[in-house]
Amino acid sequence: MTIFRVLTCNKLKSLPCHMYTLLPNLRRLEIIDCLEIDSFPEGGLPPNLTSLEIRNCEKLLSSLSSMGKHEGLTLLNIGESESVKSFPKESLLPQLPSLRTLYLNGFKTMETLNCKGLLHLTSLEVLTIRNCPKLNNMATERLPPSLIKLQIYETPSLGRQCQEKHTEIWPKISHIRGIQVDGRWIC
Repeated sequence: MTIFRVLTCNKLKSLPCHMYTLLPNLRRLEIIDCLEIDSFPEGGLPPNLTSLEIRNCEKLLSSLSSMGKHEGLTLLNIGESESVKSFPKESLLPQLPSLRTLYLNGFKTMETLNCKGLLHLTSLEVLTIRNCPKLNNMATERLPPSLIKLQIYETPSLGRQCQEKHTEIWPKISHIRGIQVDGRWIC
């Protein structure tokens, strides 16, 4: 099995123990609309996992750091949260040395992207922010220097500030070669 989807399991409280050994060939894991799952499996995630999607799983999202270091994960897609105001809190995201793509989707109440919380993602090349209508600020430092593409969709305030090269935002993203807002390249 290479793909495992856990969808709309409202009473499920945890993922299978020892997933690491039970599903050694798993490449993609999707956990969507599972409100009671609150931690990652004992023993960690499967070693060949390259893609992880977590949507509308508030408890699991708040325990991302418990995932531990994962060498092979290259894509992380997280979102559909109604309670997050600032993301990520420092040390929320685990050590993901191979992560190249991060999608932040549907954080309806997020107002601030904490750039410092992303700096340890040293291989991150693509950051996509979609449907975060209240996002209007990037706090602390620049986004990671490894980024080559920033895509912003359906996030009007941040998108407008990027297009206008706002003095609070532009210094944090100007090093990125490709910046796209709602399908239009601005650099």
